Amino acid sequence: MWIKLQEMVVSATCVCPVLVVGDDPLNLVVLQAGLEEAGFQVMLASHADEAVIKLKRSAAEIAALITDIRLPGSATAGMSRGPHET
Repeated sequence: MWIKLQEMVVSATCVCPVLVVGDDPLNLVVLQAGLEEAGFQVMLASHADEAVIKLKRSAAEIAALITDIRLPGSATAGMSRGPHET
């Protein structure tokens, strides 16, 4: 998976936004550090409702979504649908 994410970085000037969603702060920090080191712009959300709001606001800009399987929030299912469907 990590190699696939690194392939998304086309050049040093390319910024590929990634939305990382999880309820464990330590996991978020570790993923953020690794992705930023690889050249990604990282957006964080600590629960599904927050992630859906960010997806609606920035869907066209987000290149990838990394999420925990089980998250707090009523909109968990909404993250897997397009922003126009939620």
